[in-house]
Amino acid sequence: MKWPFTLLAFSLFLSLSFLHAQEEKVDTEMVRKIRDEETNHSQVAMIAHYLTDVSGARLTNSPGYRRAANWCVSEFKKWGLANAVTEPWGEFGKGWEIQKCYVALSAPYYQSFIAYPFAWSAGTNGLLSAPVVDVAQDSAAVEKLGTSLKGKIVMIVDSFTSIRSAFQPYAKRFTDTDLVNLKQQFWGTYDEMQSYLAMEKAKERFFSLLQKKGVAAIVTKDYGGRDGTVYADVVDSYKKDGHPVIPKIILSSEDFFRIQRLLD
Repeated sequence: MKWPFTLLAFSLFLSLSFLHAQEEKVDTEMVRKIRDEETNHSQVAMIAHYLTDVSGARLTNSPGYRRAANWCVSEFKKWGLANAVTEPWGEFGKGWEIQKCYVALSAPYYQSFIAYPFAWSAGTNGLLSAPVVDVAQDSAAVEKLGTSLKGKIVMIVDSFTSIRSAFQPYAKRFTDTDLVNLKQQFWGTYDEMQSYLAMEKAKERFFSLLQKKGVAAIVTKDYGGRDGTVYADVVDSYKKDGHPVIPKIILSSEDFFRIQRLLD
């Protein structure tokens, strides 16, 4: 017997809601002002310019990061946010920035390379010129080479020798069906992260072995980019007690493979 009353109450609720919607007025002038501000007076491009081009690289605790943060505070105050300040968020470690990076082939001919130092890597204290040797990440093989590695620039080689095809787009747009069927995705599972951490620790142990052999510098290739794009890497010398003691450089894939072919 309660069913008709439920229908009646529901119908009454809809009627009241409809009347309320009819009474609500849209401030079309404010909407016009908002659209005009976005279309004709947007500051987004200039803000991005100051945070990137003007401030430069913004590695954690770097001069570039501080330039960007201080600029933000200054702009916020201009906008009327009088209490804007930078705030500490915890202890991180050392700052770092590139002051100069230059890498080139000197023989059998001259060729400048696209290269970047690992963040928090050591510097060279001036121009470093040395022969290049390639080695696989094999501790036993390095031990056999012994003192012959001393003073050499060592390239870490592996079986990965391909570059992403230029005939395949870098990105694609998902269809509605793709999005509906897309499963939950994460950067990595716990087990995958353990494998990754084990791999990184093995790499650091190998770098330490090369360092003990007295190599002048370590060079690795870029695995993610192409056409001169380089995904720079880091070392853990950012820690408060860290001491970078050897230069580590990452080359573009094309430049790395050229040297590898010449050595072969």
